[in-house]
Amino acid sequence: IALRADMDALRMTEKNTSLPYRSTHEGVAHLCGHDGHMASLIGAAALIQRKAAHIPSDMCVRLFFQPAEEGPGGALPMIAEGCMDGVDEVYGYHNWPSVPLG
Repeated sequence: IALRADMDALRMTEKNTSLPYRSTHEGVAHLCGHDGHMASLIGAAALIQRKAAHIPSDMCVRLFFQPAEEGPGGALPMIAEGCMDGVDEVYGYHNWPSVPLG
């Protein structure tokens, strides 16, 4: 299986200039949650690694950090380069902070 997260910044300007973690590139920022997607996939990687001994030896879990989800490129170049070779299923999600928990 594969787990997928998008990792592109978008053409947006952060208006809160006092944030210590704000983008250092004017007009480009991770304001739509993609940084959260990447953090979630890194967290999943840590959990998978802890349970690696329980994964059958003929199986693997791939982690896809997909660039350019909302621009030219995206998944197609990754697929063309073979990221899906041997993968039967891909799982991903998109956080939506305004949706109530549950």
